[in-house]
Amino acid sequence: MPSPAQQRRKWIYDDEQFVRGHIWSLEEAVAQELARLFLDSRARLQQSMNEVFERYATGGTWSASDVAFRQRTDYLMAQIEAETGRLIGQAQAATLFGAEQGYMGGAYGRAWLLENGLLSDKMINLPIIPTEAARAAILAPYRGLTFIDRFADARDDFTRRIRRSIVQSQIEGDTIYQAQKRLADSLGINIARRKKAERLANQGLFNRTEMIARTEILRSSNLGAMQIYMENQDVLDGWQWLLTFDERTCSICIGKNANNKVYSFEERETPPAHPRCRCTVVPALEDEALEQRIAGKRMTYDEWAASRGVQGADGGMMSARGRPAPKSPTEQAKIAARGPRPEGKPISEALSIPSGKAMQSVRDAVNAINSVHGDGDLPAIPIKASSAKRRYGAYWHSSGKSIKITVDPKSEHPRLTSAHEVGHFLDHQTINRRGHFASLDGPIWPEHLRPAMDKWADATWNSRAFTELRNIKPGTSVMVKLEDGRQFNAIYDKRYLSYLKDQKEVWARSYAQYIATRSGDSAMRAELQSIVSKQNIPLQWNDDDFKPVAEAFDDIFKVLGWRR
Repeated sequence: MPSPAQQRRKWIYDDEQFVRGHIWSLEEAVAQELARLFLDSRARLQQSMNEVFERYATGGTWSASDVAFRQRTDYLMAQIEAETGRLIGQAQAATLFGAEQGYMGGAYGRAWLLENGLLSDKMINLPIIPTEAARAAILAPYRGLTFIDRFADARDDFTRRIRRSIVQSQIEGDTIYQAQKRLADSLGINIARRKKAERLANQGLFNRTEMIARTEILRSSNLGAMQIYMENQDVLDGWQWLLTFDERTCSICIGKNANNKVYSFEERETPPAHPRCRCTVVPALEDEALEQRIAGKRMTYDEWAASRGVQGADGGMMSARGRPAPKSPTEQAKIAARGPRPEGKPISEALSIPSGKAMQSVRDAVNAINSVHGDGDLPAIPIKASSAKRRYGAYWHSSGKSIKITVDPKSEHPRLTSAHEVGHFLDHQTINRRGHFASLDGPIWPEHLRPAMDKWADATWNSRAFTELRNIKPGTSVMVKLEDGRQFNAIYDKRYLSYLKDQKEVWARSYAQYIATRSGDSAMRAELQSIVSKQNIPLQWNDDDFKPVAEAFDDIFKVLGWRR
């Protein structure tokens, strides 16, 4: 029997898929309208070209060498620019209408989602959104440009391309068909494929215009959702970035979604993260919302809209038939696109972490580890906050047994430190012999594990960072801050150099960087880059230098059955 929290989350995701389906239907409808506009425009442009060709061509071709070259080029460009301006104006109007529908549908669809998800008798704040307000939000600059600016850029770029095409056509003495083919290619229409509603090629002005339209409609839908979430912050902890997992899922969006991060309402960089992004925003409910009385039945969108008096306020988007999310061609393709996934028990099952905001960074690190790999049979230990001035973190053990991990959550890089100490814990308790650091067990690594561990040892030893570390000689004084918080003269202090070169410390540092790299956690990556950019002595690796080390960890965890 699912708990109220689990049921709530399931309903939110189910309802989000319903809303998403309508967003994708709207995108497709606008794309089809753009296709129709482009096909009509192509016919007019071809007619203009026919007229110019009949007027100026001699012998079935036109040439750049005759006296009419400049005149016919300028005349034809004037016709094309006028037609392109008209086309872009129509495309812009169709996109704006679609974006307005997306904004309204995104807002009221998420209002329904939120009210259903509360599982209570509470009615959320539901503002009536004027079309003018939606339009103002849609037309606000986004990453430096409004979508009207993007259409203008596309038009201007097309004009430059088509002028080059026309000149090239005359230089090469094209026939009328060849000249029209060049025009169609620049416009983005494959004139050789006449069946199935004159399919459009994935290039040229159409592709760019369609990309703008789809991106703006999804952005508008997310803006509408955020307006509803902002109006109901009393029951929300923030919002989350929801991916569409298939072979098209990109690393940019995976990084935004890492560890199911909850964004605050001050962080307003909502999807899309890039052109043609398919990500949406879902609410993260406050824990207090779980205490509310469960009341009433779950309503369909139409039932809810009728009960709240907002029928038709969604711009008609939610009344249209929704489309399922784009699917991968095969299940194997989906698995390949996702890449390796964690296998085995989540490491969080072995770690107890205090609640509260102070230790959130530690929980983030453990969530990042969960997203990369599972583990074997680990003893349960606590992770406790520490305020020790001389160290950022520590793994405590005695007589082969683990005792605890301590982390200073206020340090410069608490997430990376947490992963560093968990790396020691795994190394000591489960990689090879329990109670012994596997990184020091080189001569007795078991046969099934030896190739992967040898690969890791070779990759770290031969890396540029570790080679530089090994070659450090006394004579140059460099004061640095250690991973554990202590400060040492790195060149003259032999203890510190020995500490950095100790195999179990190399393991822990490389493991922490591996988690930051493979999880895509933006906060951990930021901590890592801060260390790399400031280090006077090589504590961590540059990305390209670390790649063989990361691949070795992949192999180790696959052999252990922790990653597939």
